[in-house]
Amino acid sequence: MRQRRLPDHNLEKTGLVTYSLPHDAACGRYVAITWEQAFHGIGARLRALDSRATVFYAWWRASLEASCLYALYARLCGRSTLSGRSGMCRAALAGLCKRVIERDERAGGTIIDRALADSQTIGVGNFAAAIKQIRWGGIERVSGLRRADLETAGDMCRGAERTIGVYMMGLTRHVRGWLNLKMYVNLLLLRGNTGRQGAGIFPERGHSNMQGKRIVGITEQPKPVPNGMLRKLFGFDPPVEEGRNTAAPVRGLLDVSVKGVASLGGNAARAIPDGDRVQPCWGKPDLNMGVAIKPNRPHLFPGGHSWQPPRPVRTGKGRQADGPQAVTTKDRPGMIHASLGKRKPASPRLKSEIAMTMDFAEAALGAGDRTTRVTPLPNHRFNTTIHGISDRLRGLTGRDTVLINPENKARQGQTEGQAVTLECAIDDRRERTAGGPRVVGCDRPDNRAGAPYPEANPPVPMRYRDELSHTPARKGLLLRVRPAGAAAEARGAA
Repeated sequence: MRQRRLPDHNLEKTGLVTYSLPHDAACGRYVAITWEQAFHGIGARLRALDSRATVFYAWWRASLEASCLYALYARLCGRSTLSGRSGMCRAALAGLCKRVIERDERAGGTIIDRALADSQTIGVGNFAAAIKQIRWGGIERVSGLRRADLETAGDMCRGAERTIGVYMMGLTRHVRGWLNLKMYVNLLLLRGNTGRQGAGIFPERGHSNMQGKRIVGITEQPKPVPNGMLRKLFGFDPPVEEGRNTAAPVRGLLDVSVKGVASLGGNAARAIPDGDRVQPCWGKPDLNMGVAIKPNRPHLFPGGHSWQPPRPVRTGKGRQADGPQAVTTKDRPGMIHASLGKRKPASPRLKSEIAMTMDFAEAALGAGDRTTRVTPLPNHRFNTTIHGISDRLRGLTGRDTVLINPENKARQGQTEGQAVTLECAIDDRRERTAGGPRVVGCDRPDNRAGAPYPEANPPVPMRYRDELSHTPARKGLLLRVRPAGAAAEARGAA
């Protein structure tokens, strides 16, 4: 392909991907097909592959919702998920610690936070003794910094009442980056800069949702994943084997032990180490599926079955039958924000990341059984304070509504606007109902209902709560939706 000679910037300038594009080996290029053909073809290849030889990769800019579904999809397939991705730093940090310890000795032991060190940490004496053994000449030689500059910075640490220690990849991307972090934490602990307001360690872990991936299950490590909850909610046994980190798939591409790669966006060929050596190997797996906004490196090395499904840009408008759609991302300080596109989509053929992920999963796994569950819908409120009665996102007036899939509504003999009662289906001999909501047909998953919070709170039992934190749970509650008055009649007949 002549595009292989293009720099990355020029390659991406060739245009947006708006069709599902499998590679046609007969003509040597990608050809446009329908979404249905893409789902069928990719799903068939995934089913045929050995789960131990397939890697799922998630781009850091994918939304939290799409990432969560993608992680679930991979685990339902029994596959591994691929996570996103010293001495000089450690010497510099040791110099700062040394300065604080020296000034503490001169001040009669009043600089180091002894109360915290003695009650909440261990080994402060041994640490101080080890630091004192390190000579300034060695610190300067290894760190490349002058003693005077390190002493000035150390005095700033000593003099500050509260310190937030911010770090990024410059501290962690080392062979022993974890030791850099340990030294950084030690520096903060010397002055008691942890566990109190305005102090602590702050990982500047990236941008545009890079750090949000772990909280929704994008990890190759099974321990952080709530497997018990996944088993309870979705009725399958998640894989408990260790997955593949970045290095393992690279080796697998080189030795051809990786037979399939499924990427939710990204440019893994440029992100992984040893790129030039690995680049030609992207054509070796039997399946190479890379969801993309624009063409990038992996697409230029097609193999047995190479696919290039399109995804929309984050700035593009997302609209479904019930109105504009937003997704969420997690920012640097750990705050979750809504992301709402405002630009016209590049093509009406584009699917959202969420819809695309669900369709891929259904093609690979098949449709499963579904149960009616209720989800409280937040709008025009903050916590339990109601600021309005309309629902701008869904075009509704009034909060006395329950949103139900139209086909589900028809099967249950319900009519638009019909008054119903929401009745808790958990049988513990207690009546829990919310009466009066009107049925509204809405493009929701089958056997899923949605009702506004806090109006839909009454059917929720107190014991329906998080098993670890005991926080009341208000989503996924099993309900019976009965015509208004029918619940009371049923109880009277009983």
